Amino acid sequence: MPAYAGAVEILWWLAVPLAVTSVAAVWAAWAGRPARRDVDEEQDRQRLGAALARPVTTRSRRVLPQPVERSSGVAVRRNVAGDGGRDLGGRR
Repeated sequence: MPAYAGAVEILWWLAVPLAVTSVAAVWAAWAGRPARRDVDEEQDRQRLGAALARPVTTRSRRVLPQPVERSSGVAVRRNVAGDGGRDLGGRR
Protein backbone atom coordinates (compact mmCIF):
# COMPACT_ATOMS: atom_id res chain seq x y z
CA MET A 1 0.00 0.00 0.00
CA PRO A 2 1.62 3.32 -1.09
CA ALA A 3 1.90 6.04 1.53
CA TYR A 4 0.66 8.84 -0.76
CA ALA A 5 -0.23 8.40 -4.39
CA GLY A 6 -0.95 12.06 -5.28
CA ALA A 7 1.53 14.67 -6.46
CA VAL A 8 3.17 16.66 -3.66
CA GLU A 9 3.27 20.39 -4.24
CA ILE A 10 5.95 22.62 -2.82
CA LEU A 11 4.92 24.77 0.09
CA TRP A 12 4.95 28.14 -1.67
CA TRP A 13 3.67 29.97 1.40
CA LEU A 14 6.89 28.96 3.15
CA ALA A 15 9.16 30.35 0.42
CA VAL A 16 8.73 34.03 1.38
CA PRO A 17 9.52 33.62 5.11
CA LEU A 18 12.55 31.46 4.24
CA ALA A 19 13.82 34.06 1.78
CA VAL A 20 13.34 36.90 4.28
CA THR A 21 15.10 34.90 7.01
CA SER A 22 17.99 34.11 4.69
CA VAL A 23 18.39 37.76 3.66
CA ALA A 24 18.28 38.81 7.34
CA ALA A 25 20.96 36.25 8.25
CA VAL A 26 23.23 37.44 5.42
CA TRP A 27 22.70 41.08 6.43
CA ALA A 28 23.45 40.31 10.11
CA ALA A 29 26.65 38.51 9.15
CA TRP A 30 27.70 41.42 6.92
CA ALA A 31 26.80 44.10 9.50
CA GLY A 32 28.61 42.26 12.29
CA ARG A 33 31.89 41.91 10.47
CA PRO A 34 34.92 43.66 11.93
CA ALA A 35 35.35 47.24 10.78
CA ARG A 36 38.19 47.93 8.34
CA ARG A 37 39.75 50.97 9.94
CA ASP A 38 43.39 51.33 10.72
CA VAL A 39 43.57 51.11 14.49
CA ASP A 40 46.49 52.66 16.27
CA GLU A 41 46.27 50.86 19.60
CA GLU A 42 48.93 53.00 21.24
CA GLN A 43 47.06 56.20 20.37
CA ASP A 44 43.83 54.66 21.65
CA ARG A 45 45.52 53.75 24.95
CA GLN A 46 46.83 57.30 25.34
CA ARG A 47 43.40 58.79 24.67
CA LEU A 48 41.79 56.43 27.20
CA GLY A 49 44.46 57.20 29.81
CA ALA A 50 43.99 60.95 29.31
CA ALA A 51 40.22 60.61 29.66
CA LEU A 52 40.55 58.56 32.84
CA ALA A 53 43.11 60.96 34.32
CA ARG A 54 40.80 63.98 33.96
CA PRO A 55 39.24 65.08 37.24
CA VAL A 56 35.53 64.52 37.63
CA THR A 57 33.61 67.77 37.84
CA THR A 58 30.78 68.28 40.31
CA ARG A 59 28.46 68.99 37.40
CA SER A 60 28.74 65.40 36.21
CA ARG A 61 27.71 63.93 39.57
CA ARG A 62 24.00 63.50 39.68
CA VAL A 63 22.19 63.68 42.99
CA LEU A 64 19.37 61.20 43.09
CA PRO A 65 16.09 62.49 44.52
CA GLN A 66 14.63 60.82 47.59
CA PRO A 67 12.25 58.03 46.62
CA VAL A 68 8.60 58.95 46.78
CA GLU A 69 6.46 56.76 49.01
CA ARG A 70 4.34 54.77 46.65
CA SER A 71 0.83 53.54 47.16
CA SER A 72 0.40 50.00 48.40
CA GLY A 73 -2.12 49.37 45.66
CA VAL A 74 -4.95 48.72 48.09
CA ALA A 75 -8.00 50.89 47.54
CA VAL A 76 -9.50 52.21 50.76
CA ARG A 77 -13.03 53.52 50.71
CA ARG A 78 -13.56 56.59 52.81
CA ASN A 79 -16.77 56.80 54.78
CA VAL A 80 -19.12 59.40 53.41
CA ALA A 81 -21.18 61.29 55.97
CA GLY A 82 -24.75 60.03 56.02
CA ASP A 83 -24.20 56.45 54.86
CA GLY A 84 -24.02 55.17 58.43
CA GLY A 85 -20.65 53.54 57.82
CA ARG A 86 -22.25 50.61 55.99
CA ASP A 87 -20.80 49.14 52.84
CA LEU A 88 -23.18 49.55 49.93
CA GLY A 89 -21.28 47.12 47.72
CA GLY A 90 -20.84 49.65 44.91
CA ARG A 91 -24.59 50.45 44.81
CA ARG A 92 -26.02 53.82 45.76
